[in-house]
Amino acid sequence: MNVSFPLRGEIQAVAKNAGLPYSDAVRDIVRLVAVAQLCSKSFLNEDCVLVGGMALRLRGSNRFTIFDTDSSTRRTPISEQDIADGLSFTADELEISPEDPAYWTRSKKLRTAQPVKYKAFFAGTATVPIEDEFSLTVNERGLMMPPEWFDLLTPYPSLIFDPVPPVPVMHVVEQTAEKILGWCGNSLAKHYLDLGWIARDCLGELDAERLREQCEVKLRINKELFEDFERFNGVDDLVEPLDNPDRYFGPLNRDRDRRETGIRFLDDPMSLEEAKAHIRKGILPLLSG
Repeated sequence: MNVSFPLRGEIQAVAKNAGLPYSDAVRDIVRLVAVAQLCSKSFLNEDCVLVGGMALRLRGSNRFTIFDTDSSTRRTPISEQDIADGLSFTADELEISPEDPAYWTRSKKLRTAQPVKYKAFFAGTATVPIEDEFSLTVNERGLMMPPEWFDLLTPYPSLIFDPVPPVPVMHVVEQTAEKILGWCGNSLAKHYLDLGWIARDCLGELDAERLREQCEVKLRINKELFEDFERFNGVDDLVEPLDNPDRYFGPLNRDRDRRETGIRFLDDPMSLEEAKAHIRKGILPLLSG
């Protein structure tokens, strides 16, 4: 895989537009390269797909993801060496080096490769790179539907991959179910805003029967992993948290903090009020059957 990297001015322009520190835009470029590398190494494939905010960006979402890159697999277990090999990248402009897997965390069928360190020579000055880190999560809680494939598009015109890798992404119906359960369990604003974007821009790709089916599966898995999910007896119990997000805190949100302040958009930001309107109009009628 060959990569052409953007110049500092282009990175600064994207960062300014999104209200981000320059270093966060640099990390974003590094994570996009990591996704391309995971595809070129066939780590991401039919059975291990990109999920979360980064995956939604390939569909057109403009929410700027900051630190994590998320994947989900149906083939378990994946060896730590496979993860490390998939992430490793070395070129004159960039080095990506996962930390020793002994430092990684594994809990509730969720493995996190952290830290994944990097040296971004393309973004530094002279021979001094920008050094930082990010994380990759591998969700081993099951992948239910066949993936969809998208080209790795980026907001940086001069970030060019040769060839452009097609990326396997969690099916939008299953992704919507994951976001619903994510909001109901953790009540983080990013999940609600992602659902608002799906309701506005991807509603035609959803249908009630498959969405409820996926929510039932995801709810059953979460109830097996988290005792606090016992409050949700079935899919119908997921409606109220979505319908009235202003006063809702999920059972896994111990700090009662929705973490709204750290959310950034590349352009055209969506407010929680706008997301609520889209969810009420689009998602809730499907979820209610």
